[in-house]
Formats: sequence, structure tokens, C-alpha cells
Amino acid sequence: MFYADLHIHSRYSRATSRDCDLPHLDFWARKKGIALLGTGDFTHPAWRQELREQLVPAEEGLYRLRPEFRLPCQVAGEPVEPRFLV
Repeated sequence: MFYADLHIHSRYSRATSRDCDLPHLDFWARKKGIALLGTGDFTHPAWRQELREQLVPAEEGLYRLRPEFRLPCQVAGEPVEPRFLV
């Protein structure tokens, strides 16, 4: 069993935080133990460019954040490396 959040908006959506970027989404997923995130707004050109630049393939159809974009995060227990679903 794992936890997923598939209803995500990017920072390009109306009335969302400018921190709704991939590094912050990854950070909070690790803090909360969420293993799978939807990328949301994947049709927005600027967001699609960020997805291309910051994500790398993980398992088939899933991506993970490039290590150089990860924010430091202290997590108790076994850490989760979130995957993104476009």
C-alpha cells in the first residue's frame, strides 16, 4: 500500500502558491510519506518545460525529481522517494 496525491496544481494555476513547483512538491511528499504525485497542468508550456528539465525517468511511466533539485528534508522512519505521474 502507498499514498498518492493525483490532484495537484502547478504554480501556473490560478490562486495557487508560487511554491507549487517540483522541488517543493517533492519536499512535502517526502515529509508526508506520499509515494506518487500527479504533475497537474501538464499542458501549460512553461510547466511542461520544467517537467522536462527537472524530472528523470524512474519506473515505466513514472518520473522522479533530479537530485540537484531536491530540497533538504529530515524524515523520521523509512524515507520515501516520490514518483511523479504526468
